Amino acid sequence: EDYLKWLEGAYGDAYNKGEIELEDYRKYMEEVFEGQKELFQDSIEDIEHKIKFLEREPGNEREIITYYNRIITKIDAEIAAARARGLNDDDDYIQELLEQKWDYADEIADIEEEITENAKDAVDELVDYRVDMLKQEIEDHKDALNDKLDALKDFYDEQKQMLQDSYDEEKYLEEQNEKRRSISDIKDELDQLRFDNSAAAEKRKLKLQEELKAAEKDLSDFEKDKALQDAMDLLDKQYEQQEKDIQSQIDELDAKLNDPNALFNQALSDIKHNTAELYGEMVAYNNAHGDGNPET
Repeated sequence: EDYLKWLEGAYGDAYNKGEIELEDYRKYMEEVFEGQKELFQDSIEDIEHKIKFLEREPGNEREIITYYNRIITKIDAEIAAARARGLNDDDDYIQELLEQKWDYADEIADIEEEITENAKDAVDELVDYRVDMLKQEIEDHKDALNDKLDALKDFYDEQKQMLQDSYDEEKYLEEQNEKRRSISDIKDELDQLRFDNSAAAEKRKLKLQEELKAAEKDLSDFEKDKALQDAMDLLDKQYEQQEKDIQSQIDELDAKLNDPNALFNQALSDIKHNTAELYGEMVAYNNAHGDGNPET
């Protein structure tokens, strides 16, 4: 390049000094011009060669665009130099340069479009992955609530069973005592009959005492049955309230799970605002529920 510039200046000096004719000067300048054109194309080909290497590996799109812009800058400079020599847009060389420039501009536009599509696809893929994570989190939460609900049911069933067992044990002891007392009463009565001459008043007293005892026992049983039923009802009511609260939480989770728009918006927001922490969560999720491959 330096040589051609020197040669161009030397021919100009020679012509100005009258050492060469105009026809020779034009011929020599045409040779210089052809050399500069060839040198220009060589420089373009060198850059294109670098671009080909970059195209062999993904992820170099921005660097390729930089090189294409560098070519366009060179073409603009070459067009300006050609116009300085007196060429205009009607000349084949400038038209060739402009077409080259437009081709490279189209290449840049195609790459920019590809970058945009790839970015969109990557975001869509991340959003889909995050949606799967959110669904899994909701399902895990639901499982935990259902486990809690089952444990709660077991707890209240056990409380009720303990009440029933206590009641049954007490009823058994009472019935046992009652039977023993009946036997004892019969024996006592037999013993009394050995000495009693059957006074009507005594007979009446005994009958009234038995009736009183039966009435008191009936009242006691009635009150115990009511107390047991009240305790059972209270346990049922407590369970139903807590079951209702947990079921409400499960229903809310189901609503989230069945709202794809909300899941998408939340996933997109998570990706936008929590990239570093979310990356670790995604890796953990993939280890637990995916293929376990870090590259994924």
